[in-house]
Amino acid sequence: MIKMIQIIKVTFKLSKETEKQTLRYFLDKPVKEGQDDSFALLVRDYPELLKLRELKQEEQDKQINSFVEDKYKELKDQLKIDLSLAKKNWNTVKKQFLKEAQKLFDNAELPKEEYTAYLTIFARYRYDRDKKFFCVPRNNYRNNINCVTIHELLHFTFFKFWKENFEGKLNE
Repeated sequence: MIKMIQIIKVTFKLSKETEKQTLRYFLDKPVKEGQDDSFALLVRDYPELLKLRELKQEEQDKQINSFVEDKYKELKDQLKIDLSLAKKNWNTVKKQFLKEAQKLFDNAELPKEEYTAYLTIFARYRYDRDKKFFCVPRNNYRNNINCVTIHELLHFTFFKFWKENFEGKLNE
């Protein structure tokens, strides 16, 4: 029997500030030759935002703030529903996920970590290992929200497992 001493906790949230930071993050990210344009993918549902590239940063920030504030007002009721469903759906699979994840990591104790899953109005899966958050598009195109949550948690868990068990111990 697998002992589940430590667990991973996920809190689902909405955050206008995270939305604004995500827009800025991808807007500032350079497009490298041969790679997808991350900003264009981010705003694929809102092509009017592509014009941000033509503006100076001060005007970009104004437009970003205005867009996110307006979109959150417009989607207020639906965002609440989406958030409630994400929480409910995650609660139905989280125990099974934790069991299966522990098996993947050689029955090692899973780290006691808390992560924030931000439902986002945009179409990108931004994450930050140091700040322990990831974004899940509320209108997920490829997978359901649980699938994306599991995917991101496995990334975080793998990096922690690697660091604790292998970093500096293998010939690189």
